[in-house]
Amino acid sequence: MPALRPPGPQETISADGAAAVFHAHSGSKIYNMGEVEVHALRAVTLDLYEGEFVVLLGPSGSGKSTLLNILGALDVPTSGEVYYRDHILTKANDAELTRFRREHVGFVFQFYNLIPRAHSTSVPANWSWRFWKGSTTR
Repeated sequence: MPALRPPGPQETISADGAAAVFHAHSGSKIYNMGEVEVHALRAVTLDLYEGEFVVLLGPSGSGKSTLLNILGALDVPTSGEVYYRDHILTKANDAELTRFRREHVGFVFQFYNLIPRAHSTSVPANWSWRFWKGSTTR
């Protein structure tokens, strides 16, 4: 699991006393496209609490997917810190981030439709049939 964060002022508590599940502090993401810098996020600070229903709304290119990729540990911010409960995701190594994603995150990708239907439905169904029946032929 990613490094434990030290107790301190970054602990954000809701009105009912719950600690934030996710806490992002001054998160920024800059992509370098040749000599041009693209600022996908600029100093985003937010807290997400267990049981909350949150909507990210904005025009194309406003950083919605970038923020979700950072919270889901698919990407890292250029600056700032991201915490999941008592763990600092921004200080985690690749193995720790992989474990975090495996144990705590589920993804529904925006461009799932780029996977051909034959591969996304028939192949896994065929695999599960073979494994379930313990057979190598159908």
